[in-house]
Amino acid sequence: MKLWSLVCAIWLALSLGIGWVGYRTFYNHWLNSEELRFRSDALTFAITAGNLQLSVPWEGQPEWIALEKEFQLSAITLPSSSNMRHAEILQVNSGRTRLQTQFFLDKLPGKVVGEKSSTSGMLPVLQCSRAVNNNAVVTAWVWNWLATFILGVGLILAGTAFWRNNEASLLAALQHWTHAVENAESATQELLPAVEVSSLQLDEQSSAFRSNLNQLVEELQLDKTRSDLVFSNLHEGVLAVDQDARILLINTALCHMLAVKESALDRPVLEIIRWPVIQQMIDRVLRDGQATEQSVEYLPNQALFRIDAYPLQISPKQRGVLMTVNDETIVRRAEILRRDFVTNASHELKTPLAAIRAYAETLQLGAINDQEAAQNFVNNIIVQADRINALIQGMLQLSRFQTAQALAREPFELLSAISPCLSAAQPLAQAKQIALHTELPEERTWITSDIDGFQTICSNLLSNAIRYTPPKGEVGLSLKIMTDNILLTVKDSGIGISEKDLQRIFERFYRASKDRSSNSGGTGLGLAIVKNLVSALGGSIEASSRPNVGSVFQVTLPRNT
Repeated sequence: MKLWSLVCAIWLALSLGIGWVGYRTFYNHWLNSEELRFRSDALTFAITAGNLQLSVPWEGQPEWIALEKEFQLSAITLPSSSNMRHAEILQVNSGRTRLQTQFFLDKLPGKVVGEKSSTSGMLPVLQCSRAVNNNAVVTAWVWNWLATFILGVGLILAGTAFWRNNEASLLAALQHWTHAVENAESATQELLPAVEVSSLQLDEQSSAFRSNLNQLVEELQLDKTRSDLVFSNLHEGVLAVDQDARILLINTALCHMLAVKESALDRPVLEIIRWPVIQQMIDRVLRDGQATEQSVEYLPNQALFRIDAYPLQISPKQRGVLMTVNDETIVRRAEILRRDFVTNASHELKTPLAAIRAYAETLQLGAINDQEAAQNFVNNIIVQADRINALIQGMLQLSRFQTAQALAREPFELLSAISPCLSAAQPLAQAKQIALHTELPEERTWITSDIDGFQTICSNLLSNAIRYTPPKGEVGLSLKIMTDNILLTVKDSGIGISEKDLQRIFERFYRASKDRSSNSGGTGLGLAIVKNLVSALGGSIEASSRPNVGSVFQVTLPRNT
């Protein structure tokens, strides 16, 4: 509105200035026209009066008076002077203009007076004058200017009314649009045309709108950040496609599962994920409008994925599909381990129990009367009972070592802790004529860990190496001290393990081959116990082996746990 007021002020000043300049121009033009007409009439009057041959003085004679009325002027004769001007115009301040001109009579055509005056010695002069009233001119100009001014004022008022009405309409529309934005309405809002805000009310509304809009944008950005954070950290893979099977959304988890780049947006899904089953599920959901699910095995790494597909309403006119992908590989492997554990545990318990029952039934049938046979059967029953006890103790120990909280951290000296393990393994090695080599540091080294757990690791690895090494073989134990860790290595020249079985040797009751059967005296839990103990103590274990060459187990433990 300030701009419009400035325009009106400029228009008023211009109209006044233009009116004054117009008035002066119009008046001067009118005055020049009157002067030319007057001089023409005065000249004609002088010639006509000279031709009448009137007696002197001319003034007051009837013919002279008649000529003055005819030409609407006044005329007198004057003696000439040296400074007399031939023509002049005198203006008065009464609003009337008097025009006056003078002629030397002997200069007129026909030489009206041919002799000089005897009194002055100069030629006589005729002076004519006419009074002209300019009130009509001024009145006409004033009405013309007033009409123009009134027209301009009318245009200004009309423009002001139009501006105010348009501004009110824009303000109402802006208030409606602002209200819609502030309340985050989902309906589509028509964009307003670009306007220059000039009113105070519109300025305030615009300022409030900008403030609310900035706040809304910040809230949306915060919500988007939270959504992106949750979306990118989901363990489930998420994929959204439109009705043309082009990727709209894909999260980090799915990219990692299927080795897909996150730059796959807006590309066909089959171009990124080369699984025909994905396209089939998308087509099925788009066709039927019903959710569907399917399990798919990914052959490159033998992974198992469960895919759920749901209808997705992207917009009122566009549909899509939302898919979630769950990696059930670990679940399937855990289920396989559970089944194997139940099967193997049942088998490990069933075998000695069956032997005990057989020996007991034999004694019941009369063998108890044969002292030597009875003693042999009783000894076998005790051996099988010890085997069952060792199996149960192993499972209890494995369950205990699965949590680090069950371990006690105390300082102990390494060589003192290893010595009992070597002493216990020596008789087993001598029985099979196996050479037991050690490579231990000379200085005494202390670490903070669980001494029982450390000794269990050493004993299980040594007994396992001796058990699966043929007679007259070799078993070695070495210990290296590093800055933050210790490295325990057990090496044997035994039957070895195939590459396929090497991936599962730390599972419960898993036996790599028939050569590593229960006949060797093991429970099938030794390496599983070692694996869980090492993890609980914050370390790691690695195994390498070649069939018929031997195996190497390396355990890395921190010096302070």
